[in-house]
Amino acid sequence: MQPNKILITGEGQLGSFYRDYFQEKGVDVVNTDSSIDIRNQEKIREKIEQEDPDLLIHTAAKTDIDWCEQNRTKCFEVNTLGADNVGEICEDNDIYMVHLSSGCVLESKTEDDIKDEQAQPNPLCFYSWTKLWAEEMLEFRARNNDLDLLILRPRQLMSAKVSPRNALTKMLTYDKFIDTPNSCTVVEDLMEVTNEMIEKDLTGKYHIANPGVTTPHEIAQNLDEIIGLDSDEFEKITKEELNDMTLAERVDAVLDISKMESEGIELKNIHDRMREVMRQLKENMETKQAQEAINQTQQDTEEKLNLVD
Repeated sequence: MQPNKILITGEGQLGSFYRDYFQEKGVDVVNTDSSIDIRNQEKIREKIEQEDPDLLIHTAAKTDIDWCEQNRTKCFEVNTLGADNVGEICEDNDIYMVHLSSGCVLESKTEDDIKDEQAQPNPLCFYSWTKLWAEEMLEFRARNNDLDLLILRPRQLMSAKVSPRNALTKMLTYDKFIDTPNSCTVVEDLMEVTNEMIEKDLTGKYHIANPGVTTPHEIAQNLDEIIGLDSDEFEKITKEELNDMTLAERVDAVLDISKMESEGIELKNIHDRMREVMRQLKENMETKQAQEAINQTQQDTEEKLNLVD
């Protein structure tokens, strides 16, 4: 389809990216702001039916995994029940829904333990559970009530945009890194993939990641080479040591992207692509707004570590 009007739930990292991306394409785009609580079905229904989009991209969610461990009820209400509220309204109004889930609902033990879309989920933290439950509730609507639903599972989002939600910005404030393999998704590439899938009217569940695997330690080495980490030295630690530093348990996921590629969608390998993104990130760090985002990220990192002290 070629959407005439898109409504995007949320104004976070992905919501803002999608807004800017589709506006540049000349599409009429509306974001819900913080005054619209997706837990309130009456309010979100009023907003969606007032805007009358032909496509809805659902990005609104609580994504701070340590916060989610401490606020499970609210996390469940937003991430699971809120997503289902939006799904029901899309179903009632014949709106094509794109739901942003996460590859973290799966766990890979090794680099060769590659998970496709049909693999048995294994959430290790409450945030991941809420994303899985949302998938299941929306898929039930798609199977039984004709909801046109596309579920996207990206993994470990990295971008050239300086933001406290960007994995690269976060890593600039760390000095300890694990060396376990993971898939990664460049957000700028996610925008292109989403657009291609919408144009093809695809439904179902798709893993979205750049080909290849990397590790947090390898990412840190590249960051240090291209940008320079705050710490003079950074340390390789075990996954168990990292889990002792955080409230939520860390998951590693290596995603099978053959289903995405079967649709003719090809992305650049993560090893080359992340270096391109890091060079762009370095240029973007020069603004005052970017420095404020980095300072906020540093503060968030310190607060997160203090939670377990």
